[in-house]
Amino acid sequence: MRTYDYFTTIQEYDLLQYIDDFSLSERNRALIMEFMKAEMSDSDLATKYGVSRSRFVQIIRNYCLQAYSLKRRDDELIKDIEDGKNPLDFTLDKLDLDEAKHIVHRLGAGTIGELIEKYPTMNDLLNRRGIGKEKAKDIQEALKKYGLELK
Repeated sequence: MRTYDYFTTIQEYDLLQYIDDFSLSERNRALIMEFMKAEMSDSDLATKYGVSRSRFVQIIRNYCLQAYSLKRRDDELIKDIEDGKNPLDFTLDKLDLDEAKHIVHRLGAGTIGELIEKYPTMNDLLNRRGIGKEKAKDIQEALKKYGLELK
């Protein structure tokens, strides 16, 4: 794809709303934001941010792919809930996790409902070995997307 195609994809699917969901470096974040303003050529932007033209395209491409993946996940979540599916029956892999995605399988729960039943409060979750404040907070934030939370 040409960078123009990435530009139109980001605009068409409103993918810029996901920019805060990634741990982007300040440089890459600024580069993407300035790219979407469309005030400079690709080569000028690459030079301004000290990257090669190919690295510039790679940064834009990676962001576009990751943001589109998040949009699809959000769309699937909305569709599942609109179809009357109960979020408590969703498996833990449906949770949008950052910090805790590698340890969530160790919690001894297969579904969101089992997780809430086993760890009804944040203190219960924090008392679980291997779960620190950041991971517990990550799980709590993911549950909020379903309208659920630990007490």
